[in-house]
Amino acid sequence: PKEVEPAILAKTIQLVQKLVDVPLCIDSSIIEALEAGLAVYKGKALLNSVTGEDESLDRVLPLVKKYGAAVVAISNDETGISQDINVRFEVAKKIVERAADYGIPACDVVVDPLVMPVGAINTSGRQVMEFVHRLRTELKVNTTCGASNFSFGLPNRNGVNCAFIACAIASGMTSAIINPMHDEVMLGVRGGNLMMGHDPECKNWIKAYRDPAAAPGRGGRTGGRRRSA
Repeated sequence: PKEVEPAILAKTIQLVQKLVDVPLCIDSSIIEALEAGLAVYKGKALLNSVTGEDESLDRVLPLVKKYGAAVVAISNDETGISQDINVRFEVAKKIVERAADYGIPACDVVVDPLVMPVGAINTSGRQVMEFVHRLRTELKVNTTCGASNFSFGLPNRNGVNCAFIACAIASGMTSAIINPMHDEVMLGVRGGNLMMGHDPECKNWIKAYRDPAAAPGRGGRTGGRRRSA
């Protein structure tokens, strides 16, 4: 209920932060709950979310500025979600500009380009990659998305998600909502980071996929020739 959510959210955040040392995303449709959560949060929170609607901008952005948070920006407005990425880009630009009016830097605006299912819109993959590239190069914002939206309704969804996330990283996507327990998806994440130079000396890739038997000191072959006695 609206009356008790602020207190519940604040208490939940305090409890979670006592148990884990990871960044949290505060999500609520109730503005009072968002502020209650931000008031007790330790560190820099990520707030979910603001849209291009004027009412949303006027209510959420002051909280982002007041508490030094980052915010997820959804690229839709009063007209809904446009199928035209140019329209969605203009919505994202509006949010970034309004955030700047409050002194919120572009890097603290994490734009969600709104990924559409490729099974319903065959060009959605190409569209979102173009959109993400523009967001990174023109607006200089960070980005996120619900990666599994892309594969909705298809067989072998994890395989599709693997390909999607690797392409998204190559286009400039800086974060995504994924399930890290899905090996295929993590293959796409690690592969994308490897290809784009985000994995110095390939350390993360090697750590995840190196054959333990081949590691030095474990009795496996190291690739060199055995010397004769």
